[in-house]
Amino acid sequence: MHARILATATIELPDAVVAKVQAQVLKRAPGQTPGEFRAAVRRAIARHDAKTQNEKHRQAAGQRHVRKEHVEDGMGWLTLFAPADGIETVWTAVTTWGTRTSREDQRTADQRRADALVEICTAALAMPGLPAQHGLRPTVNVTLAASTLTGADDQPGYLNGEPVPADIARRVATQPGAKRFYWPVDQTGRLLDTACPHASAASTVPAGPVIDSSLTTDQYQPTVTIARHVITRDQHCIMPGCRRRAHTCELDHRLPWPDGATSAANLEPLCKRHHDLKHHAGWTLTRTPDGTYHWTSATRHHYQYRPPELPVPVPEPPKQTGPDPNDEPPPY
Repeated sequence: MHARILATATIELPDAVVAKVQAQVLKRAPGQTPGEFRAAVRRAIARHDAKTQNEKHRQAAGQRHVRKEHVEDGMGWLTLFAPADGIETVWTAVTTWGTRTSREDQRTADQRRADALVEICTAALAMPGLPAQHGLRPTVNVTLAASTLTGADDQPGYLNGEPVPADIARRVATQPGAKRFYWPVDQTGRLLDTACPHASAASTVPAGPVIDSSLTTDQYQPTVTIARHVITRDQHCIMPGCRRRAHTCELDHRLPWPDGATSAANLEPLCKRHHDLKHHAGWTLTRTPDGTYHWTSATRHHYQYRPPELPVPVPEPPKQTGPDPNDEPPPY
């Protein structure tokens, strides 16, 4: 095992450097575990190949990123690849923030660190001066059926467009103080624009203003209310195959303004590339009443895009007014 660790770590190093690394690590190797030996090899390489390691670090740092992946059971992965000082900063912060403060806290250290990172980022969303898009502060949006919000059913909700179990959707929608918006959907499929935390899961359907597709303004720029509605309704750039999130897109007037109104009915999200395609490459776009977008290319080819369906409340069964025909007569 130790030989494999050493060979793998030094395979691309010059022979002279390999000899120095071996001389430093092998004398203590017999008394070390594989983990201890691997750390010793890293330290030796950093010492004897400092110039190369600096150059490799500069190249690797150019690839730094954060990536997310949604998986089953309403969970997800967040992967951070960053310089070591940044990693240690994040680790120190979440470890310190997640320190157990009472014996009643039965969470594991891993659970406390995970919760701490979410709490730190939640606090960051509340900070002033965050950049806005379309006049909207960065928020986490959850869409759910009004019946799910009240606890009448357990349909999945959609967290920034990703499906999550009903319990998560209700928790996000009713969490006090969160910089979030929740979107109940009525039986007709209309979004009810309601900002947290004005309701609880035990309340009736929240009394937010109905964002109807007829809402309009006489200005070129849409109001925040209209922009939020369009972004939540369509979720992505409406070019088929494009997965650019709607809040990072431009809001296009399907029928150019001022002939076309600045309204939810006449606006759709398009990323810059496909916005330019529509205006400068001879593509045309229409939208049918069921919400389907129909594209026609300059070569007369046709394409369609249908935004993800909104979670509509399940109709309640009709109340029975007479005796149940399945009831057996009393035994007398």
